[in-house]
Amino acid sequence: MINLVASAVAFWLALVAFVGCNLGGEQRAKVSLRTFPSGDGWGYEIRLEDKCLIYQSMIPAIDSLRPFPSEQSARRVGRLVLKRVVSGEPFAVTVKEVEDALKE
Repeated sequence: MINLVASAVAFWLALVAFVGCNLGGEQRAKVSLRTFPSGDGWGYEIRLEDKCLIYQSMIPAIDSLRPFPSEQSARRVGRLVLKRVVSGEPFAVTVKEVEDALKE
């Protein structure tokens, strides 16, 4: 379990450093959000140029494995995560943030 946590932290730090280095110069890398059908709902993907950074086919932060009920809810959470990725913030979302996105 400790190795898994350490690996996750190391991955996150490397990703933040990579994104920060690639977004901070004269030529900004293109970071994009794309929604896609997932099972009987929707998911989202965040890409850096042609590389997939985050592939989220299920709603994060909740206790069940299910896709977003609508494209709009997937897009709302995806935009929040995208904003955090670009700014170098931790990009995990809270249960409240997900619940708010599902309500709107």
